[in-house]
Amino acid sequence: MSNRIKNILLWIFIVLILAVAAAYLVPKAWPNKKKAQAATDQLITHVNNTYGFSVSYPKNRNPETTFHKYPFLNDSWIAGATEESKGKALLCIPIFRVTNDDSYPRYWNSEVRIGITTDSHVLHTFLTRSIYTNIPPKQEIINGITFHVFPIQEAGMMKFLSGYSYRTIHNGIGYAVEQMKTGSIHRDAISPKDIPDSVLDVYFDQTTAIVKSFQFID
Repeated sequence: MSNRIKNILLWIFIVLILAVAAAYLVPKAWPNKKKAQAATDQLITHVNNTYGFSVSYPKNRNPETTFHKYPFLNDSWIAGATEESKGKALLCIPIFRVTNDDSYPRYWNSEVRIGITTDSHVLHTFLTRSIYTNIPPKQEIINGITFHVFPIQEAGMMKFLSGYSYRTIHNGIGYAVEQMKTGSIHRDAISPKDIPDSVLDVYFDQTTAIVKSFQFID
């Protein structure tokens, strides 16, 4: 057998090995993303009769009535609230939370928070000002409700907070419906435990459906 034929057979063998490896490895890279995407397949509705609203969320998530603290994000009723800002934290719907000792990300959180205020001083600038920007808010209508939408953005020391604050006033009450993600972007050596950014993005994208399900029931 000539060397040329041997080389051709060798290359064919290598190509076959790579094809088999790809067929095995590529499907392994997708289940987490598919699982993340499937999280909003079935929704259930939370109704708050005291403040007259409802919101829908994936049934495999557990709503909370208190907020967690993170770098750049406190546990107040609204992101960026000062000590003088009076309000009440009502509902948190966590979509994805994780902490890791030696893989990416070190911590990550995607969630929707709903808080309210009846303080007249807060309501005076509630729809016009945000601690995170001097740019006037955009307006978006969701289920007949006009929301004033402010970006939420802060970063430093390889940590960040990002998202949007949807605000409206209804029957004298200010409602803040906020979709947020916060985490660490610190990376060391690549680890098989690393969570791809594409998967993390899918989890955050799910918060949009929750925000857009918000409606008043009165």
